[in-house]
Amino acid sequence: MGRLCKWLALILVMGIYVSCDENKSRDSKIKEEDSKEIVVEVNKNLITSHIIEHMIWEGSYPSRPMVLEGKSRFNKFRDHPAIKLSDSLLINEIFYFDELTTFLLYIDDFPGVTFKYPLQGTLYEAKQELIEKWLALISEFYVDSQIENFIIDNQDYYNGCIKEVRKNLPPKDFVYQLESYYRTKRLSYTLVPSPEMQTGGEYGYRGIGPYIKQGDNFHIYNVISASQPVYTDSLKYQHKYGFDDSKNITRMSYHEFGHAFVNPIFEEDSLMLQSAMESSHLLQGKYKEIMQNQNYGDWITVVCEYLVRLGEIRLAERSGNEKWAADLRDYHIRQLNYVLLPELEMEILKFESSNEFDSFADFLPNLLDVFKRFELQDIEHRISS
Repeated sequence: MGRLCKWLALILVMGIYVSCDENKSRDSKIKEEDSKEIVVEVNKNLITSHIIEHMIWEGSYPSRPMVLEGKSRFNKFRDHPAIKLSDSLLINEIFYFDELTTFLLYIDDFPGVTFKYPLQGTLYEAKQELIEKWLALISEFYVDSQIENFIIDNQDYYNGCIKEVRKNLPPKDFVYQLESYYRTKRLSYTLVPSPEMQTGGEYGYRGIGPYIKQGDNFHIYNVISASQPVYTDSLKYQHKYGFDDSKNITRMSYHEFGHAFVNPIFEEDSLMLQSAMESSHLLQGKYKEIMQNQNYGDWITVVCEYLVRLGEIRLAERSGNEKWAADLRDYHIRQLNYVLLPELEMEILKFESSNEFDSFADFLPNLLDVFKRFELQDIEHRISS
């Protein structure tokens, strides 16, 4: 543990040498005046998926009144064909819930199921027939259970969530900082507050970072649950909605939007995927159990989580919030056991200080080489320390 502390201290010292002016000079191809704003909106398709999730996975959420309302109102539809197919797809790991979320963003608002963006050229093209079958059943569920009325009845609550999120958005230069860091632009940024979304696990809150492909680029999303407890006897007379939490919203924005700069590289570059898999032997034994407890069951997912959390730390540091960066290091390394982050952070500093690489994707092989330096016993030793 003493060695780990020395690595962390060295990273902190090195980070001081990267000034904001140097960052802007190196990242000048991303112009601040072209930076996009974050759109905040609720999404009726995602509300529908979260309600279906209530029918599949039980849980107690006394501080999430919209979750309780959804469970109470729609429990009688538990045997609907849409629920049964969704359950089968998830249990048999044909799709993960994050993927189902993504499909819902490719189509028009329910009850329509017309694709706004084609699945051709995505990972899901080969399964389009099954996806279309699922979407048709979800649309039927939307109509049969009258989710439209549920949304209308709770419109004031959803408006309150939107208002809280807008009050607590990340800094105005957030998108510029994100695109400058990864040296890549995205088409749009949408934050979706979802008070009906179940929470739990390590965090007590939850987020999903889907992205929709359009041409060679992506529309990206940050779908977040409430993070603050809400207790109420009436959904109509509310003054707090669970989203009055600027620190969580900013951190989740770094994390969930960050996935859209990392994950697509592995989806579109088979050589990069192959290189990442060369270190897949690290996900065994106790370490595999630790990652599975965080719902990360395969090595590529774990690698993406490492890289996105690395981005969180560096973006916090570069924004001038060294205390927050230090807290994130401690949380990710000591509490969640992303124990290779010190070496990854040492390596990424070379990217930050160099004009040699046009994008994060160009530098990624260097980071993947970091994983290859280690054996499983190295990770187990750090965990036990």
